[in-house]
Amino acid sequence: MKAKVLLDALLAQPNLPHKEIQAVYDHLPEGTNLNEFRAKLIDRNIMSYRDVMNIFVQKALVPKSKTILIRLDKQRKENIHFKPKKHQQKYCIHEDDKMSNELEIISGGLTVSIPAPDITSLRFTNSDEKQAIMLALELVSMDDLQEVEVVLLETLESFGSSKATAEVLAWFYLSTGHSKESEARAKAAIESGLNDQEIIELLALAEQRLNKHLLAVAMYQKLLQLERVKSLWYLLMAYSQERSNCPAEAAENYQIYITIGKQPEFKQLAKLRLQELRA
Repeated sequence: MKAKVLLDALLAQPNLPHKEIQAVYDHLPEGTNLNEFRAKLIDRNIMSYRDVMNIFVQKALVPKSKTILIRLDKQRKENIHFKPKKHQQKYCIHEDDKMSNELEIISGGLTVSIPAPDITSLRFTNSDEKQAIMLALELVSMDDLQEVEVVLLETLESFGSSKATAEVLAWFYLSTGHSKESEARAKAAIESGLNDQEIIELLALAEQRLNKHLLAVAMYQKLLQLERVKSLWYLLMAYSQERSNCPAEAAENYQIYITIGKQPEFKQLAKLRLQELRA
């Protein structure tokens, strides 16, 4: 989100040092984003983090969110191809849910990063869809997770063929601990034609968390056919092969990770699992 959004919200408020705020903005490089502008204000002791965020959320994000939701609702009503799914629970996020950028695959032994969506590589159907997803990602940084879910689900309903929104939803649900919902969103995206690395990787991780290891193996096999692969995929596939009673295949892929893996703690884990398989 551009720094101008925050500037407008701050200049509209009385009793703020408008000249100092404007001066900071005027010296920002072209293309500076909102977070960088906010950091400058805080570093120069012009405003506190709490004051900046209170104004930004109440005067910029909340009204913008409502405006986008109204537009999306109108878009959905005008979309004659949209058919709501019956008997589907719409919301999953609870007040006590938290975001995490890591996922535990083996308790106490293997925790991996969840691949976050790259806004520059997502394919949007139009500018409203892109703006809605950018808003949702900004709300994630504000920890307003229930509002994130509303924006994303409204976007998906308004643009039923939106592969970008489906991918972001799969990431969002996996990052908030809703693995079953993440799996469903990822599968739906793949069935609609999205077949990129990110969505397949999200599906594989969700299936591992759900102990659907044979399905996870199939996803990692797809990933390992790509031109560029992550060494970690060999370790993750080996673990799911081990859990699927495929010890020979698991041993082979543990050995591959031991050979090419880059993280010492993961290599040690692979050695231990391999020793157990060969015992």
